[in-house]
Amino acid sequence: MWIPKFRLVVLQFFRLLQILGIVIKHSINELLAKNYFIKKINKKRKRVNNLQERIRITIEELGPTFIKFGQIIADRPDLASEKLRLELKKLQSAAVPMENETAINLIENELGGSVDIVFSNFNKEALASASIGQVYSAELKTGESVVVKIQRPNIKTKIQLDLYLLKYFAIRIVKAYPELAAMNIVNVVDKFGETLLSELNYLNEASNILRFKEMFKNDNRVYIPKVYMEYTTPRLLIMEKIEGVPPDEIHRFSEVGADRKIIAANGADIIVQMILKHGFFHADPHPGNIFVMKNNVIAFIDFGMVGVLKPAHLNFLAGFILGFARKDVKTITKSLLTLGELKFFEQEEELEFEIEQLLKKYGTLPFNNIDISLVLQNSVEIILKYNIIVPSSIYFLFKALATIQKFANNLDPDLSLPEIIEPHAKDLIKKKYSPSEFANAIYNTLGNYVSLLRDFPLEVNEILYKVKQGKLIHEIKFHDKKGLGKNIYSFARLTGAAFLIGAMFIGSTMLLIYDHEPALARVVFAISAILGTFMLLRFLFKSNKY
Repeated sequence: MWIPKFRLVVLQFFRLLQILGIVIKHSINELLAKNYFIKKINKKRKRVNNLQERIRITIEELGPTFIKFGQIIADRPDLASEKLRLELKKLQSAAVPMENETAINLIENELGGSVDIVFSNFNKEALASASIGQVYSAELKTGESVVVKIQRPNIKTKIQLDLYLLKYFAIRIVKAYPELAAMNIVNVVDKFGETLLSELNYLNEASNILRFKEMFKNDNRVYIPKVYMEYTTPRLLIMEKIEGVPPDEIHRFSEVGADRKIIAANGADIIVQMILKHGFFHADPHPGNIFVMKNNVIAFIDFGMVGVLKPAHLNFLAGFILGFARKDVKTITKSLLTLGELKFFEQEEELEFEIEQLLKKYGTLPFNNIDISLVLQNSVEIILKYNIIVPSSIYFLFKALATIQKFANNLDPDLSLPEIIEPHAKDLIKKKYSPSEFANAIYNTLGNYVSLLRDFPLEVNEILYKVKQGKLIHEIKFHDKKGLGKNIYSFARLTGAAFLIGAMFIGSTMLLIYDHEPALARVVFAISAILGTFMLLRFLFKSNKY
């Protein structure tokens, strides 16, 4: 096993040298660019003079892993400035095509034989080339037109090396600058790595296609292409070729008899259904991944990147939309805290104030004309200031909403995305509080209590056995030590006073019963009764302080 490990170390070393070479080259260019005379020369020759642009060019040279990571950062306001994010949005996944002969050899390796065995016709000129794979058109022996996507050779090894180095740099950065820990950069790299490695397995994309096909099997407005699982492998994907018109080529809509307003409304509604009804959505619905077909049918392709939302995230979005529609600050604030999975938040009043200011900013606009993705992003930027961690899937949601809103408004400027979202949000809220959901909640709660009652005696026996054996160890960490000290002191003082009053009460009662010193006994009895009543009332009305 030491040979593969040694080989991995060697590959990491050479890849690190390559990365350092690119970074050093652009760092030198950055230093030179700050020189007055160099600036003048660059302006005359129209060379790059902008730091953000140089970062983008550096990332493009570093390769597919860094390009995709840059694209993720472009949608993360918590990790990059607005200027840098706008520049990173220009990053393109297109890459220098690999040799057609190499690609066809790879396809035949995956098929286990010549392309002629499976295809009656195979176009040996690539349709498209991206950083991870290359696409060809073909026709199966059975007559169906298909697209064939083949993965670049050794791309997985290259990406794994880059991910290892990215994580190493992230850990070092957090150690060097502890104030960046709140950004959770290491977690961002981990999540990015999971998403990217998932994209590298084409069986995952095939599974996503089948899931979307099942979701929309009864909706004649949307078409999901067929995937040919018998030929698909982790590095080869064969799916139905879609014949249609890209939605940004409006002048060609007449070819398929499409109505731009219907396409805009249906496209937006389909994406919103994916998000709010299914919690599983196409995370990159740009015009290159959408086709308009006959009868105003919309087809989607490229299902490598998808977003998955938990029920809590769906409740956040529904609550946020309805709260914004009603200009209800408390509802919006509660929904944002739900997003951060916080039930109690000490700075809730301050957060409500900032949300109220945001409402006033957009309050002059009619709800139907509001850019909902921008409002969501502004709201998340507010909660980030309070170090509330936002799930990475939410940024996929922002990207999908922003993309589909732009797509829809290009086709129909009068279309209102908030109007499309609102009924779906109401349905989600109704479902959450429906009798069946309420009954399920009660059933689950009762089930938990039954389990507790059933298991409690066994667990108590186990604890007592460990106590007898001297094996029970419990570690308690207190974050607010000063507050804990005050609470312990107050509790001890209260316990001592209660004990003293109790002793006076019992003693005076016994003296009265046996008729010893009745006058003194009555006084002590009265004092202890008054003090006892006072303490009881104080405990009942101020117990929250302890």
